[in-house]
Amino acid sequence: MPVSVKTALCLLLLMGVTALAAGFQSAKAEDVLRNPVDPLLELLDEAPQVSDQPDGAEPETLEDFANQYYFNCIERDDHLLDEESLQILCGCASAKIIEVMELQDMKVLEDKTNEGELQRSRMLFFVYTPCFEPTIKALVHKQCINNDKVKSGLKYYKKICACSSDGMGNFMRDKAIDYMSGSLRRRDADKEPLRAFMESRAYEEQSRYYMNKCIQLHEYAR
Repeated sequence: MPVSVKTALCLLLLMGVTALAAGFQSAKAEDVLRNPVDPLLELLDEAPQVSDQPDGAEPETLEDFANQYYFNCIERDDHLLDEESLQILCGCASAKIIEVMELQDMKVLEDKTNEGELQRSRMLFFVYTPCFEPTIKALVHKQCINNDKVKSGLKYYKKICACSSDGMGNFMRDKAIDYMSGSLRRRDADKEPLRAFMESRAYEEQSRYYMNKCIQLHEYAR
């Protein structure tokens, strides 16, 4: 059967897997971080294009699987991410399927075998988790730059928002694997991993930390 992103994520969350990618860093995500103005365009340029495959047909190529993942991903009901951030997450992950996975890997993704489990783990740690960085960076920047209190209360709000989103992006780059591993160890199967982190105390604390740090740096240290 075609791989459904919802099915794949549920299967991934139900399995306790070890951190296969400690210290992993995404070159593409780092490229996105150099351009905080519009990371969406860069990520979507890298995402696979729609194939000529008929609707409902079984995926035949790696690009077909990536396209299927992307369109299933952006159709999910996500009240935590705005439309742009969700497109960044989905576009990044679909591009990484092409970069990291092989066709045979995707074909066994739902198999209840050791190989299927291995490929689900690879999808989680090498495809999905690295995309937390550009997604959170874009979301934090947009929320900050569109906050009326920030704009009216801070003279250098644009620099502060860029600084704060950089900080949160870097934090996700360094810690996403650890949080993912912890979530799986706790078997937080009732929550999608990114949502679980964004609703955590650690996310709230880090957001406050970088905002306060950036205000001190750009608003008062002049």
